[in-house]
Parts: sequence; C-alpha cells; structure tokens
Amino acid sequence: MTQEKELTQQEFLEAFNKLSEGEKQATRLEKMLDSLEAKMDAILKQAQEAATAPTTQETNKSTEESSSQAPEPSA
Repeated sequence: MTQEKELTQQEFLEAFNKLSEGEKQATRLEKMLDSLEAKMDAILKQAQEAATAPTTQETNKSTEESSSQAPEPSA
C-alpha cells in the first residue's frame, strides 16, 4: 500500500514537472511569436510607405515639369 502511494506521488511529481516545462516552453514560444509579429508589422509598414511614396523617377519628372512651366524672372 505504501509503495503504491509513493508511486502515485512520483507520477504526480513527474506530471507536474512536465507541465512546468511545457509552460516554460509555451512562454518562450509566445515571446518568439511576439517578436516575429513585431518584425512583420515593421516590414508591412515599410512596404506600405514605399507603395505610397512617389518614386525618385516620378519626383524628378514632376520637378522638371514644374521648372519648365515657371516663368523666367524679368531683369
């Protein structure tokens, strides 16, 4: 009877330790996922900014057009 009780306590201890390790691993995974999500958000923000920002070629063309349309100053 005593051995059976000790075995049950041993099993409980093993299960508790496994559960504790599982919780630690879950916490590590959550931190990794949070980091990955933050990196993905930063990449998405950069992509959106790049998509909405005018390209260098468009900016140069616009500058040239506005320069050619400006009246020359009279002397």
